[in-house]
Amino acid sequence: FLLKDFPPLLTKSQALELTGLQPHYLDRLRKMNLVKVYRLQGTTERSECRYYRQDLLKHLKLDEQRN
Repeated sequence: FLLKDFPPLLTKSQALELTGLQPHYLDRLRKMNLVKVYRLQGTTERSECRYYRQDLLKHLKLDEQRN
């Protein structure tokens, strides 16, 4: 896949596809505030959020390899 195929804000499924992480690990990164997420207005803790693509790749040290 190409990095440009993914938008700057990723859904959880897009983030999982891009990184190859397990869902529980991605959730842990979010809950521990290790990656930036955008929470949709008027949503609860368990509902939709978006993951910042560059921040996620930077945290996983994949940004140099996939640019």
